[in-house]
Amino acid sequence: MKSNESTESNTIDMTPPPSKKVARAKRFCDSWLGEPDFSSWLQKCEGSPFKAFCTLCQRELQCGKSELRRHASTQSHITMVCNREGLTDTDSAEWVASASLSERVKRAEIIYVLNMVEHSRSFHSYEQHRRVQLRAVDSMDVLKKMKLKSAKIAAITKNVINEAIVRNVTEILRNISFSILVDVTTDVSGYKNLCILARYNYDGANHTYLLDYLHLREGNAEHLYDCFKYSMEKYNIPVKNVIGISVDNATVMMGKHDSFVSRLMAENDSEVVVLPCICHSIHLATCNACEKLPPHVEYLLLSLYRYFTTSPKKEESLKDIQEIMNMAKKKLLQSSTTNWLALSQCIDRVLKHWNVLYTYFAVQMYTVADALFPAMTLEEGIFNRMNYPLTKAYLEFLNYVLRLSANFNALFQTNDIIVHSFYVECTKFLTLVASNFMQPEVIQRNDLCTIDPYNGEYLLPSNKINVGQGARRTLCEFTSSMEEGKQGKITAFYNNCLQYYQELFQQTVKRLPFQNNFIRDLSFLIPENALQKNKNLSQLDSIFEKFKTKILEMDTTKEWCELGRLIEQNEVDDLSKLKPVQFWSKIQSMKSSNNKNMFPNISKLANMCLCLPHSNAEMERFFLMVREVQTLDRNRLKPDTIAAITRIKLHLRDTKKTSMDYPVTVDMLKLFNSKMYNRKVISANISDVIVEDEADDNESADTDTE
Repeated sequence: MKSNESTESNTIDMTPPPSKKVARAKRFCDSWLGEPDFSSWLQKCEGSPFKAFCTLCQRELQCGKSELRRHASTQSHITMVCNREGLTDTDSAEWVASASLSERVKRAEIIYVLNMVEHSRSFHSYEQHRRVQLRAVDSMDVLKKMKLKSAKIAAITKNVINEAIVRNVTEILRNISFSILVDVTTDVSGYKNLCILARYNYDGANHTYLLDYLHLREGNAEHLYDCFKYSMEKYNIPVKNVIGISVDNATVMMGKHDSFVSRLMAENDSEVVVLPCICHSIHLATCNACEKLPPHVEYLLLSLYRYFTTSPKKEESLKDIQEIMNMAKKKLLQSSTTNWLALSQCIDRVLKHWNVLYTYFAVQMYTVADALFPAMTLEEGIFNRMNYPLTKAYLEFLNYVLRLSANFNALFQTNDIIVHSFYVECTKFLTLVASNFMQPEVIQRNDLCTIDPYNGEYLLPSNKINVGQGARRTLCEFTSSMEEGKQGKITAFYNNCLQYYQELFQQTVKRLPFQNNFIRDLSFLIPENALQKNKNLSQLDSIFEKFKTKILEMDTTKEWCELGRLIEQNEVDDLSKLKPVQFWSKIQSMKSSNNKNMFPNISKLANMCLCLPHSNAEMERFFLMVREVQTLDRNRLKPDTIAAITRIKLHLRDTKKTSMDYPVTVDMLKLFNSKMYNRKVISANISDVIVEDEADDNESADTDTE
């Protein structure tokens, strides 16, 4: 019995005591920062994942929701919350010290947005600004030391960044041939401004550079050329380096005697290719052709836009009728009194809403008039023109033919090099125009540009003229109507359309370079032509004739003949697929067995021709850039500042860089010194031509001061 008790006692003594429950530390959970009970005071404790931090009490806390709630209910925390709610000035040190990170971020974002709204900055601009700041500011010490007021910004723009670009590009222009684009415009301040762009081919790419932008006293040929000479001498660039020029067709630019071009040709021994702007030329040709159509068509387009834009009530009435007739509620587009090529979209909108507009003005015609409401003469004029049976047919004809010219015009708006296909595209357009009213066998002739468009033997019968499908359908409907004299009106319609085509054909031949052998022979730039084994040796004759002193004719001809024969067939297949710029860059880099360039002369000639401008569209884009820079709020910007800003913007676009990746060079840092505030003064011998800046440096706070 005792033995059993002893055994039982020993068994009980061997049982281990119960282990104590160990509290496990909790990690900070980021989701707590978004909970309303904690978000205003809770922060993560830096350096300890198991601690939290109260920004109000300035205390470290144990992690865990129950612990945080327990702290939030303490009297000391409640007192701090009450004190905090009394702080309304977020700029005060007390508020900043007690605010959570999320609240400080909200405050910063509100301040940035206020700044964007105040200065009318784009809502998309901040993200890049943030990334630029991260790139530029590598420490808080840099940010604290930065001081950028308007005078310093202007100095850095003009005499650091701009000056570095000028030095780099002008060094290139001193040693190569290049073309220029020249035009004059009037800015928001009323000054005449001369702009000179340089177009050059370098390092396998085509580049556009602002040579100069100057305020003029007068826009005559003498002053224009004096400014050009001043710019070339200022940068020490030889005038002989200019081999091409593109200008509009103004007499002061293109006149045979005493014009900008005539002076340049005289100084450069006529070794300059003069290219009138194709876009401007085709616009003038179209304007002359449109004069052959009845004037009531243009009147209708102008009147419709003017009628609805002067009265919101009329616009609402039009929308009501559009809704009743299940048409999209769209406004009419403004037509241009000077640019017929811009009319195609306007005409298209009018035709799509023709029934709506006709219904609207039919209702207006029957509005009861009395002494208080006089007769609506404008409504009557519009309705009478819309009610004329063939007005719609004329609009449909214009909708067709203007697209032909507009598409051709758009082809030459590109920045891509198309000078090699200049002649071919002009010929295609002339053939397209001729195909609408000439006999098929005439269109196939190689001398199409010499044909008289008024010779009846070459013309289609009147009713076979292509007036577009829309106009043809309208004519069919009118033919089946019971209106008297309809045949005479249809005949007059076809005659007017024929006269349009004849005038367009004649003006196109007159204004485009069909008789220019130099333009035709630029097709040698096309890789397929250059790689042919059997070449036409006379193809380069007109080009040699133009550049007599700039090219070694015999050596260039030899290389031209060898070009297709010395290259392996597998290389020929790959090279023929390249664009002309890349192709000639490859040819220029080819070396012989003794490490000498194989084709230096023909490559030089090709690079000269590749820099020739095909239109003045680049100039129009530059003037648009000027208008974006010199807004009504910045209309006192000085000309040298405008030139610097636009030159930098052009260079960024040209190099495909942004402020995020544009290299800040050592040369820029060297230019960044006290001398950057020095103001450049124009020479005395040009002061009677160029307008010196008259703006006061102390401008209002709403404008850019310098």
